[in-house]
Amino acid sequence: MPLIRNLLLNTGFGKTPDMTAPLYAVAFTENHLACLQRWLADPDVHRNLYALYRPMSIDELTRWHEREQKTDARMFFYRTAPEGCADTAVGLGLVHYIHPQHGCGELSIIVNPASSGKGFGRRIMAHLMECAFREHGLHKIFFHCAGPNTRMIEIARRAGFVQEGVYREEIHLDEKWYNTYRFGMLKSEYEAFLTKNPARHDISQSQPA
Repeated sequence: MPLIRNLLLNTGFGKTPDMTAPLYAVAFTENHLACLQRWLADPDVHRNLYALYRPMSIDELTRWHEREQKTDARMFFYRTAPEGCADTAVGLGLVHYIHPQHGCGELSIIVNPASSGKGFGRRIMAHLMECAFREHGLHKIFFHCAGPNTRMIEIARRAGFVQEGVYREEIHLDEKWYNTYRFGMLKSEYEAFLTKNPARHDISQSQPA
């Protein structure tokens, strides 16, 4: 399993969303790898990871990024200013592992631990859903989520995802076993969700800087 996969964590659901803060999405580049490395090394972030069992070096992240660039993956870096320093960095979002025949793709999200609890994860999820179904024209999206990550599980359910499977006791933390969950959404379910929840995401896309 690739080292960076299913990074759905620290999404901040359940606290008051920071809806007053603008949010911008730019293409993820090698310039953003240092931010990602710091986030992955944070103990609070690492606890909620599904596949990553240790922090990663810049060399490892560079190789991962190069592999993703050779595919149809869409990689976004989110921040609260169209151009800015690392202090404005909010998170990373991906639509990747896209199957060219079946039209299925996987979502991955990681939120800057300093931005946790402000509703950014929910906003990033809405942006990725639109990207997957409207821009990529996918038939289905899915992701796996670690049991301790209750925030992401709640976001998935509120966003209309269906829990498709439970992988029992796949994660061991603090001398306790946790389940892993798979969530999925069909394009028809996304369209039905938009009918009931017509508000579009409020993220602006711009060129990387």
